[in-house]
Amino acid sequence: MTFLLPFRDAEEHLEEALVSIQAQSREDWSCLLVDDGSRDGGPLVAEAFCRRDPRFGLLRLGRLGIAEALQEGLARIRSPFVARMDADDRALPDRLEKQLEVFEKAGPRLGVVDGQCRFFREDGLVPEGMRLYQDWINGVRHPSDFDAAFLLECPVVHPAATLRREALQKVGGYRPGDFPEDFDLWLRLREAGYSFYKVGAFCVEMRDRPGRATRKDPRYRREAFRGLAMDYVLRNFPLDRPFALWGAGRGGKPWLRTLCRHNKAPAFLIDVDPKKIGTRPYGIPVHPPSALSKWKPVFCLVAVGAREAGPLIREEIGRLRPEWKEGRDWWPVVT
Repeated sequence: MTFLLPFRDAEEHLEEALVSIQAQSREDWSCLLVDDGSRDGGPLVAEAFCRRDPRFGLLRLGRLGIAEALQEGLARIRSPFVARMDADDRALPDRLEKQLEVFEKAGPRLGVVDGQCRFFREDGLVPEGMRLYQDWINGVRHPSDFDAAFLLECPVVHPAATLRREALQKVGGYRPGDFPEDFDLWLRLREAGYSFYKVGAFCVEMRDRPGRATRKDPRYRREAFRGLAMDYVLRNFPLDRPFALWGAGRGGKPWLRTLCRHNKAPAFLIDVDPKKIGTRPYGIPVHPPSALSKWKPVFCLVAVGAREAGPLIREEIGRLRPEWKEGRDWWPVVT
């Protein structure tokens, strides 16, 4: 069992992260630290831990980038499981114990065991948006939850996840590019038939800094998430059969443009706005939700960005198509 911890210019918090790894209730672990071209004292902190505890190892790289650093580290790991960790977070003491217990009871198609996370800030309250995200992602626990969520948002807390190394190898590991490397990985693992699970306990405390890469790095922009989700749908969904796209407004338009560009247009669009019903963007008719029961599409993609609309749409689909299951017959998608 190996922790894989990439870092760059992480001197301020790296020691705290490594101490939390040392405090694991299971002691059968190693930790590979990957220095991605630090220019501060972070490598000195890492070297000090390596001298004191032989379970730590250090790989020094130039400034390659997070995906490349992870891939270089992964190539040097031989243990069957890889636990991701970030340099400014803290692992809770029973993280490994709880996650490995799940793997030990599961079959080989379980690729990822995630853990619940808790965001914190030293200088005040975590913003409401992050608290809402924390509540949402901690609720994605069972394989059926991941089925429903995987096209909407990144459903795995990457620094809290432990992964089957064989699964990582089969999909080619981490892929560099102008997109979020973790969301890309989860989609490829899913496409390869691996399942996901999340333990019902906090495994990692995550420092919510204004400068987090997820806020500042353009690879984590919304359009990049949407592009990966669209590519997955184009490769894996039966788009040659009649399906519906819920969302004729701002959330649905990028999906409609992409689907039409690939000659995979939906049979119709759904919207609740009376001004949109009856129009034909890209030649595709817009109907009210009742069209779901009248025309019987084989599945539906829901591209509505308003957070408050989600429960209402879920209720309406349940009323109109009670035989449908979210994550099997209809999916909310990133907008």
